[in-house]
Amino acid sequence: MSIGVITCLTDSDFEDLVVESLISTELPDLTLEFRAISATNLRTHLANLPSDDCRRIVIHDLGALDLKGITLHPALVVISLASGNAEYIRGEVARALRDFDVTKRIEREIRSDLVLVTGTSGSPGISTIALNIANELAIDNEIHLIDKDPNRKDLAFLLGGKRDEPAIRLNSRLSISQRDLATSARLQIADGGAAPEIRQALSDRRTIARSYSDILEMAGRVVFVVQPENNTMFELERFLAARESELFHARPIFLINKLDQTRRQLSIQRRLKARIGTYPVSVAPLDLKAIELAKSQYSPLADVAPRSKLRRSLQELARSLVE
Repeated sequence: MSIGVITCLTDSDFEDLVVESLISTELPDLTLEFRAISATNLRTHLANLPSDDCRRIVIHDLGALDLKGITLHPALVVISLASGNAEYIRGEVARALRDFDVTKRIEREIRSDLVLVTGTSGSPGISTIALNIANELAIDNEIHLIDKDPNRKDLAFLLGGKRDEPAIRLNSRLSISQRDLATSARLQIADGGAAPEIRQALSDRRTIARSYSDILEMAGRVVFVVQPENNTMFELERFLAARESELFHARPIFLINKLDQTRRQLSIQRRLKARIGTYPVSVAPLDLKAIELAKSQYSPLADVAPRSKLRRSLQELARSLVE
């Protein structure tokens, strides 16, 4: 898609800098379309834009630009830019284009039967959680578990299969695959892996980002897994900011995983809960013995540690998804 640049800047030297900064290899497909010499000239040009697929960026230094009475082109991005160096100018334009892609994206149908399991980076246990809550739900329901982690396909491996195995069945009610959503299951649990920066992922056209953002936009609920570590706070803040900005509509449930009883981790738990606020929060204890036993026998916790506190906490989380 071509992107036309329209300028209306009172300083001709700064206007030259803007044009030189944008018409470069860093922002491909940008072309200078029009240089307006006044606000009236700009309004006239915008009022007569053709109805085409070209996206256009208006860069001006007119303060509060009055565009009332003009039917604006649907793919128009307006930026107020009074100063800045070349890097700043390119950054502002790139940010505006990303924001446009996010706010104008096609709304996907939200599926109440789809639960995305995601979380912070640093191996918080996303695949283990997804596998075990799906297994708990499959006791009474037909469940489809989907491995959508773009970086690692661990679900089949955790059950003794090959990492690239396209499909595996754990029991009569639980199917696991790397393919698309099923139609017959009551619930579908998707292992999405670590969450990227949501705003950027929604406007990223690369396959990995699109795979994550597609499943996030369709999910009715999302289980967000964090560890009680200080470095997870930034990623939690970023995810909450995306939810509070309504960049996605899934109802979040937060899981603080691998919690031990040290004073430090209990303090971090309180901070995490305070930031999460009114959203539901579950806590799963650190139980290395149960996890290692499950991994060594390629089994879910229900089969090897049915009375463990960890298994009971995941049972409760699973039940909350069908209430």
